[in-house]
Amino acid sequence: MLFSSMSFLLFFPVVWAGHWLLRPARLRHLWLVGASAYFYASWSEKFFRLLTATAAANYVLVLFMDRARTERKRRLLLLAVLLVNLGQLALFKYADFFSENVAALLGAMDLKATPILLHLVLPLGISFYTFEFIAYAVDVYRRKTPVQRDPLHFALYTLFFPRLVAGPIVRPHEFFPQLKRARRFSWLRMQVGLQFFIWGFFKKVCIADPIGFAVDPFFADPAGFGGLAAWLAVFGYSVQIYCDFSGYSDMAIGLGHLFGVRLPENFRLPYLSADIREFWQRWHLSLSRWIRDYLYISLGGNRVSAARQIANLIVVMTICGLWHGAQWAFIAWGCLHGVLLAIHRVVPWPKQLATGAGRAFCVAGTFLLVTLGWVLFRAQGLASAATIYARMFAFPEGLSFAEPMAATLILAFIAAVLMHIGSLELRWRRWESKWPPAATALLWAVFVFLIHALVPQNASTFIYFQF
Repeated sequence: MLFSSMSFLLFFPVVWAGHWLLRPARLRHLWLVGASAYFYASWSEKFFRLLTATAAANYVLVLFMDRARTERKRRLLLLAVLLVNLGQLALFKYADFFSENVAALLGAMDLKATPILLHLVLPLGISFYTFEFIAYAVDVYRRKTPVQRDPLHFALYTLFFPRLVAGPIVRPHEFFPQLKRARRFSWLRMQVGLQFFIWGFFKKVCIADPIGFAVDPFFADPAGFGGLAAWLAVFGYSVQIYCDFSGYSDMAIGLGHLFGVRLPENFRLPYLSADIREFWQRWHLSLSRWIRDYLYISLGGNRVSAARQIANLIVVMTICGLWHGAQWAFIAWGCLHGVLLAIHRVVPWPKQLATGAGRAFCVAGTFLLVTLGWVLFRAQGLASAATIYARMFAFPEGLSFAEPMAATLILAFIAAVLMHIGSLELRWRRWESKWPPAATALLWAVFVFLIHALVPQNASTFIYFQF
C-alpha cells in the first residue's frame, strides 16, 4: 500500500477519523496498532507474523535484561537481542551474498564449492525496524532510556505505519514520551501535516517518478549510450533518489503530525553541503545518527588515536554501504564515503572556502562527488558501474535520450535546484507565514493540481523499500 496509491488515500481518512473520534488515549493506541497491522499485513501476512514474533522476542528479552541483577546477565541478554535481530537480517538479506562469495573464494583456490542459495524474499522494512529494535535494547542497556513495560506502547513503537517500511529510524526517547502526553486535535497541526504530505507527494510523483522512467533504460544498458546521455542520467538519478527518499520522509512526517506524533527530521537540504561531513549531517539524518551513536562511538569515537579514527570512519561507512544492500557495489559506495570522510578529517581546508564564492565552489564540488558516488549505488554491480564511469569520462558515441526524456531530466534538475534555493534554511515557511491565507491556499492548490496533472499512470515504489 504505497503512500501515493489510491488504496492508501482511501485507507488513511478512515484511520485518521477513527483516531480522533476515540477519546481515551489507550483506545487511540489500540486503533493505530490495528490499522498499522492491517497496513503491513496488506503487503504480506507471512512477514507480518515474522515482524510480530521479532517484536515479542525483543520486548521480552529487554524486560529480562532490565531486571537482571548482574552485569554479566545483562550483557548476555543484550547479546541475545543482537543475535535475534542481526541474525534475522543476515539470514534474509546476506545469506546468498556470503554463500556466493565464499564459493567464489574457494573456487579461486581450486577448491570445488557450490553456493547454497536460499532465494529468500526480503521482508519489507526489515533494515529499518531491526535498527530500531537494536537502538531500544542498547539504550535500555546503557540506561539512557527506561524499559517499556506497556506492551501496547511497544507494539505502536514497532508498527506505527507512517514510518514502518522506510523510516525515519525512530529512537525510543523520541517516541515513547509522546504516547504519555495528551494529544489534542489542532487545526494548525493538521495544516502542517497536510503540507508536509503534499510536499513529499509532489517530490515523489512529479519529480522522482518521471526521472526514474527516463533514466531506467540507461542504467539497464549503459553500454549503449553516449557520454552526454551518461552524465544526464547520473545527474538525473542524483535528483531522483533525493526527491524519492526525502519525499517519503516528508510524507511520513506529515502523517505523523496528522496523528499528533512528531517524527524526526530526516533530510536538511543535503545538496547544499560544502563538504562530505556536512552532507552526512544533512542526508538520512536518522541513519547517520544511528551509525554515529551505535557504531562509531562504540568503536571509540573521537577518543582514540587519529589513525584509529580514520580506520573507524572507513569501517562504519563500509557497514553503512552493506546495510543498503548485499552487493559489492553498495560496499564500494560505503567505503568511498568512508575514505572521503577520512580525507576531510585529515586535510586542513583553507578558511577562504568557508564563505562566499569559496563555499559555493565547495558546494558544487561536494555535489559532484556525491553524484559520482551514486553511480555505485544505482548500477547493477561493479562491472556496470565501471561501464558507466567509462561512458561519462571517455565520451564514446552511443544513443542519446529522446527530446521529451531529456527535457524531463533537465526540468526536474531545475526544479530540484529551485527547491533547494527556495527552501534554504526553511525560509519558504517564513515567507508563507507572511502571505495572506488566500495566497497560501492558492500555492497548495497549485501543488495539488500539478500532482494530479503529472502523476504517472503507474506510480513506482519508493527506492528505499528495497533496503
